[in-house]
Amino acid sequence: MKQSLLKLVITISLFLVVNIVFAQQPREYRQFIKANFPEFVQHFKHLDFEKFDAGYKTELDLEVTNNVPEDWSAYIKQYKDFLIHNPGKSFAVDLLSAYIDIEFRHGAYYGVSDVDQAVLLVDMKHKRFVQIAFCGPSCEYEDVKWLNDDQFIIVGYFQTDEQQYIPTITFVDLVSKTRLAYMNETNTAKAVYKGKLFKKIRFE
Repeated sequence: MKQSLLKLVITISLFLVVNIVFAQQPREYRQFIKANFPEFVQHFKHLDFEKFDAGYKTELDLEVTNNVPEDWSAYIKQYKDFLIHNPGKSFAVDLLSAYIDIEFRHGAYYGVSDVDQAVLLVDMKHKRFVQIAFCGPSCEYEDVKWLNDDQFIIVGYFQTDEQQYIPTITFVDLVSKTRLAYMNETNTAKAVYKGKLFKKIRFE
């Protein structure tokens, strides 16, 4: 009886530990988000971090390589100003290259965008891509910041049929190989939100 009870306690403890690890809620990173995404917080006025939904968890396969460029040096040269590196410079997040073809001319970046957007994890050491997330025409990932070498946060929006823009916050953890996506349908905006990366580009 004691052994069974002990096993039950251990099982429950492990369950709680696992769920605490994955229970990354936007409110827990309120100060980080306010400090690192001030335009995002200002755009969705009176953003209430308590009003984000329970979140949707996705397991990530980090072994799959996606769309490696034929010329790695040319890719880095073209998108270097848009790659967001982790502190150790071992990885970067690429919000653009699978979505926007950019060209630098006359002192400015010009771009032509596709309908769909893929978020790529760039493995700098092994020179390969892993697709971390995908957005169709109704959503967009706009900005990203690393928490540390293995975790980062992406902010963006989802557009409703009523032309309302819902703020989204996504956590990616390379150690647990998970993506957690959250939406807040109570703090919508009537205008589209554009992150700092995309403001660098003149769209044609």
